[in-house]
Amino acid sequence: MKATNRRDKDRRIHKRTLHVSKIKEITLFHSKEQTSKGIGQDLSTGGMNILCTEQVAQGQLLKIAFGLPWDLGVIESEAQVQWVKKEDPNLSVGIKFLKLKPEHLHNIERYIAEAHLSNKKSFLVKFLSFFKK
Repeated sequence: MKATNRRDKDRRIHKRTLHVSKIKEITLFHSKEQTSKGIGQDLSTGGMNILCTEQVAQGQLLKIAFGLPWDLGVIESEAQVQWVKKEDPNLSVGIKFLKLKPEHLHNIERYIAEAHLSNKKSFLVKFLSFFKK
């Protein structure tokens, strides 16, 4: 039997945005006194990957907040750190949303759909311009 790789497509439960779709600023609330900033990528309705510099531990509970483009509002959620990987000089942190409000879930779904559509349109324009040369 083949060993399962963490990156296998079959393991992904939630549709995510493409790597080019980044959330520019994520606020991580480690405690009432400690906050840090990060950059979000690979957003899905289940969680996201965050690049940050503050140390976090697998299993750690956080609160996070970030704004979505296209006037889709601010998303706030409790989250749990699923994995941490060192990517000099940052940490790559996989988080899972724990308590996502229904309207926030809906807005993330809309953002993902719009990001995929936008990327497909961009690809199509580049593809067609190649043949016009």
